[in-house]
Amino acid sequence: AMWFGTMDGGVSCLLNDSLVNYTSNQGLGGNTVWAITQDTNGILWFGTNNGITGFNGKAFLPINEKDGLCNNQVFSMVVDSINTLWVGTLKGLSQIKLPDNSYFEGQSSESMKPEILNYGRRDGLVGLDFASNSVFIDNMNCIWWGTDNALTMLELSTFRSLTMAPIIHINDILFNEENINFKELMAKKQFSIPNGIEFDEVAPFTNNPTKLNVP
Repeated sequence: AMWFGTMDGGVSCLLNDSLVNYTSNQGLGGNTVWAITQDTNGILWFGTNNGITGFNGKAFLPINEKDGLCNNQVFSMVVDSINTLWVGTLKGLSQIKLPDNSYFEGQSSESMKPEILNYGRRDGLVGLDFASNSVFIDNMNCIWWGTDNALTMLELSTFRSLTMAPIIHINDILFNEENINFKELMAKKQFSIPNGIEFDEVAPFTNNPTKLNVP
């Protein structure tokens, strides 16, 4: 079968000289289709103007911003060797751990929904607007993307997704743009300041107060 994405006309499948068209009326997320790919389970994925849509030959599964996608305008998609879908959008990159076919058959629970991680400038992306179908996985297991601002590469063999929130380290605290020396106040046993700030003690080797009370 051959699949064709269209502008405002959905997606068409050519099989045995027969052309079948699918639109939002049949469950497609959006009727403009910029990208098409297939995962290791044989499920087709369509990048549209309203998120992505999976199709197992029987049912459609739309995924959009409401489900955690970073943006609904999807311009590129690629599936890596561990069946993770990388989605390039107008405003960043989404990494999706794809569901199996049971999700399409209604056998899955809420916990089995696709896990989505999003990446932007804070994660190292220089360009957030991904070019249409400008993505490639080379023989060194690196993904290459073309964006509005840069050529971007991700080395999959060394890449590790965050599985938990990072540990926060507070280096300094400013009040009205002024630094307060809590260690010095604690040495003087002065645990309150005229502006109403109170604290119990200072964490070892830092200037960070504990049980801080700010009016």
